[in-house]
Amino acid sequence: MKWVTFLSDFGLADPYVAEVKAVLLGSGTSAQVIDLTHGIPPFAIQWGAFQLLRSHSYFPKGTIHLGVVDPGVGSSRKGIWVKTRDYHFVGPDNGLLRWAVEACEDREGKKAVAMEIEIPKGTGPTFHGRDVFAPFVVNLLKGKSTKLKVIKKMEGRSFPFAQKQGEKLTGEILGWDRFGNLVTSIPVAGKGKVQARLAGSREPIPEVANYLEIESGKVALIRGSHGFWEIATRSGSAAEILRSQAGDPVTLVISI
Repeated sequence: MKWVTFLSDFGLADPYVAEVKAVLLGSGTSAQVIDLTHGIPPFAIQWGAFQLLRSHSYFPKGTIHLGVVDPGVGSSRKGIWVKTRDYHFVGPDNGLLRWAVEACEDREGKKAVAMEIEIPKGTGPTFHGRDVFAPFVVNLLKGKSTKLKVIKKMEGRSFPFAQKQGEKLTGEILGWDRFGNLVTSIPVAGKGKVQARLAGSREPIPEVANYLEIESGKVALIRGSHGFWEIATRSGSAAEILRSQAGDPVTLVISI
């Protein structure tokens, strides 16, 4: 069984997702197509990159990860196929695929190969997910390959790893999930107690063990299920309480 995951900012109000899947499933390859998420906020490349980073390795080796968050569709931005030892990534070269690819490189110990996908002449300028990337995935599933131009460096920035200064770790807010939990770029590590300070917040944010320990109307730090610190509230949205934005700096202070 061949696996394909599909991540996008298309939502479900329009038939965009269905049209892409029609191309994938109408190929005669009997691939298993998994919707990773289509709830990425429109044009939110960084949040899409994080969702792909946190999820890609749960799938079997050989899985093709198709990602389409593409505000530059129809422009000079490139389409790319990136081949790592265990996975394939297909989508626009705008940073969406980069964090997951770099994680594969770190984990696998082998440099990934990124290649430019040719845009066929006459292709429309608005829907490369259906008209370019999905057909390319079909060719991969069928074992068809053509000689493509190797790209030396992918677009976008590397993952914003936290910087350590003494007992402080400084990172940033990557975004928030549908529950309003703010996800930081600071990985969970060690057993010491921590507290956080968010830009614009007067009070330190304490660590708790679970959501029920958070005082009503307050926010707290919690160890996220994918290995990064999150700022949450109880039965509410920390993002709304704190009015944070992606990129806002956050500092953790570690105490033993």
